[in-house]
Amino acid sequence: MIFSQLGVEDHRLCDEISDTYIATSSKKHNLLPNTKEILEYLFPKYPLHIITNGFDEIQAVKMNAGQITHYFQEVITSQNSGYKKPDSRIFEYALKKIKAVPEECLMIGDSFQSDIVGATRAGIDAVFFNPDQRKQEISIKPKYEIRDLGELKGIL
Repeated sequence: MIFSQLGVEDHRLCDEISDTYIATSSKKHNLLPNTKEILEYLFPKYPLHIITNGFDEIQAVKMNAGQITHYFQEVITSQNSGYKKPDSRIFEYALKKIKAVPEECLMIGDSFQSDIVGATRAGIDAVFFNPDQRKQEISIKPKYEIRDLGELKGIL
């Protein structure tokens, strides 16, 4: 659809770019600092899930490359839910899928608009992972803000 809007109608080219993207994604397995450490800390204590605007196949490739798949029970994608963050319906879909209520959940995200605003609108408390201390020009405030994933130990 993006290529069509740009006037590109060569569907073979679009498929080739898509295949190249998927193949390249598997080579991008660098995790953020302290990712494995915090997953090891959280995993025995909490059910962990992912909500992403990505596609099923791409997300699976990334998680396998980073060797983190086993930490997560559910992976909710915009593809399998039919909604994209910050639409609160993707969060509502996730809540139904994991059989939880907003008060039992905490969204940890690095995109203020997609993760924090979306979760907050769905009634879910949020942790804004903000290592660069980006200022946000919006009235919504996350419950917590952290610069390093290791700070989650002080919250959870």
